[in-house]
Amino acid sequence: MDFRAYIRHLGAGKRILEIGPSYNPIFPKGSGADIWVMDHAPKEELVAKYTAFGIDISQIGDVDFVTTDLSDVVAEGHAFDLIVASHLIEHATDIIEFFKNCESALSVSGKIALIVPDKRFSFDYFRPLSTPGQMIDAHLSGRKLHLGALYDYYSYFCRRDGQMAWWDKDAFDPEFIHSAATSREPLDRVLRTGEYEDAHEWVFTPASFRFIINELRQGEFMNFGIEEFFGSIGFEFMTTLSRTAPADLRSKKEQLLEVESDIWEVAQYRQIERASK
Repeated sequence: MDFRAYIRHLGAGKRILEIGPSYNPIFPKGSGADIWVMDHAPKEELVAKYTAFGIDISQIGDVDFVTTDLSDVVAEGHAFDLIVASHLIEHATDIIEFFKNCESALSVSGKIALIVPDKRFSFDYFRPLSTPGQMIDAHLSGRKLHLGALYDYYSYFCRRDGQMAWWDKDAFDPEFIHSAATSREPLDRVLRTGEYEDAHEWVFTPASFRFIINELRQGEFMNFGIEEFFGSIGFEFMTTLSRTAPADLRSKKEQLLEVESDIWEVAQYRQIERASK
């Protein structure tokens, strides 16, 4: 399944907000879609930034909302039918606030389409899974900066054969590139300047993501539920969320055993590989 093609199908005839498309939008400007773009910098800065990295910049379009705060878009009174974000939700310092802002920016029947990295196939491999309680802490404290998660982002960071993400479950010899001292440097910089530095605040497997969404909805921290869910292809999975999604009737035991299975499914390959040595 092509996740991006599926999302383009969902967006047919709809008013769409794509958040953080950077140089690789799902809905390029000029594609015929009623697309509005929110990103951290205007087109000119994005072009200059990614040109320096030798990246194809041909798909970078005009940015309608130059901001990292969705509440700025909400304040302008816009209403969308579909909000799209690929590899963005894991960066949100306050994920509950993000969903609340999505609710304010969407029509009553509106949906969110998310493509999310699976920590089992990326540099986040060794990081512990995020929990609903951690997200509640972030929301109740009004978190705006990455702090402890910024340290973890560097401390746990690993590569496989020089790659930050991979497409299979094969065993690997992890390469760690940050010491405790270098992991602390960005945290100290944020504490000193108060300026935002980017990191993955949250890490998921497909099952852990589903569990978190169900818990936050049932705990009345947000109103979105999972409407559609597609397991990982390569290093990412996809979901659509809506306020009208049916309740997930699985027991907590079933959900958490599925989370455990996610981890074991990949970890067993490591055990087999170690046993063969």
